[in-house]
Amino acid sequence: MAPKRSARLLIVDDDSAFRHSLRLCLESLFHIEIAGSFREARKVLGRVQPDVVLLDIDLGDDPDGDGFALLEYMQQDPLSPPAIMLTGDASVNSVVRACKLGAFHYLPKPPDTGELVNLVNQALVRDAQRRELSVLREESATGRGEYRAVDPISRQVLADIERVAPTQASVRIEGPTGVGKEMVARQIHERSEQRRGPFVPVNCAAIPGELIESELFGHVKGSFTGATVNRKGKIAQAQGGTLFLDEIGEAPTPVQMKLLRVLENRIYSPVGAESELETDARVICATSRDLEHEIAADRFRRDLFYRLDGFAIFVPTLAERPGDILPLAGDFLIKASADCRKPMSGFTPEAENLLLEQSWEGNVRELRNSVERAVIRARGDLITPADLTAASRSWCKPGLTYDDARAQVLADLKRRYFTTRLIEAGGNVAAAARLADIPSASLHRHLRDLKIDPNDFRTDAGAAEGP
Repeated sequence: MAPKRSARLLIVDDDSAFRHSLRLCLESLFHIEIAGSFREARKVLGRVQPDVVLLDIDLGDDPDGDGFALLEYMQQDPLSPPAIMLTGDASVNSVVRACKLGAFHYLPKPPDTGELVNLVNQALVRDAQRRELSVLREESATGRGEYRAVDPISRQVLADIERVAPTQASVRIEGPTGVGKEMVARQIHERSEQRRGPFVPVNCAAIPGELIESELFGHVKGSFTGATVNRKGKIAQAQGGTLFLDEIGEAPTPVQMKLLRVLENRIYSPVGAESELETDARVICATSRDLEHEIAADRFRRDLFYRLDGFAIFVPTLAERPGDILPLAGDFLIKASADCRKPMSGFTPEAENLLLEQSWEGNVRELRNSVERAVIRARGDLITPADLTAASRSWCKPGLTYDDARAQVLADLKRRYFTTRLIEAGGNVAAAARLADIPSASLHRHLRDLKIDPNDFRTDAGAAEGP
């Protein structure tokens, strides 16, 4: 297991003797960086990204600005570290101004070492809570959560997660689109030394090629048209945590070269910057492509592939781990029910059977979307086959013979068609038969064969029409 990184403190003070004495007091507990001016502090902030800043309010006669100006500059970045103000002027006006500008706390100079260490630790805890809350909000907004491992095949994936998470090995997650590769990456993060830091996902396939370099590495003001301010990239945002690069195979070759440098040397340069920055973020990548095939086609760098080949986890399709279908569907039902403010008790037995029968070509993503749509369509507090049939897009299980596939497709066609007619007719079989232009007796037979209960589609209007 890799040793835990010491928190990094930046001491900003124009008094060199004070900086030196404060460094001697704190260096056994923290990694210390120092700056004697506004300009030096800006350089250090860009290079090492400290966890807490100890900031002198005065800064002497620095023409670039005092501590308040530096604090204001820091607050432009939502990921800025907490600042503890050190001042020889503990007047009410100074304290109020510092708090309004976002300072975590303040101490008079010279500070009591024990009190200062206590405040630094409080700032670290508060910042960790802020980052964790941000992750929880993002997970709640996207519906992402824990990787479900009920099926025996999935439990092998979970065993791989447990095995590699405490290490610092690079991880490559492979599997078709929609199987839950990001869930796996999040579980690695949550079980790792980086768990107190942020989890920053980047979908390389979703970012235009001309923007991905700036998105990952950040840029400096004026580096290209539209770069009106300095911007931190995803790598900087992942400092102290995990950077998840989804669909790494889509990254352009120049970006692949820069990523290799990040993995090998832990350094990178924002677009347009002359200086290099350090990163301690752990990198996890995922792909639905065959990277060895991409290498042969000269679309992916071989050296980057080998650097990412530390530990590979393959996530199987949902059809290959059927034991996960119902537990996942239950999770998605709970979330969709809360999002729609529509209390749901679960699935009918027939609906559960229908879930298990589907091929789920879109994997976990398709299952989630189907359950969400079914919740929207549902009339009662239980999801019925009718709700799911209208929501489902799967049409054929993998590995079937032609005759079996043909029978399944026809059955699915009948189920979709007749449930649509029943929905239109409010569950009235006679009315649905008229819409389908077939005898009522034929429709009753089809519904029996398909195990569709027309009562699941009943509305007051449908019941009023009679049989």
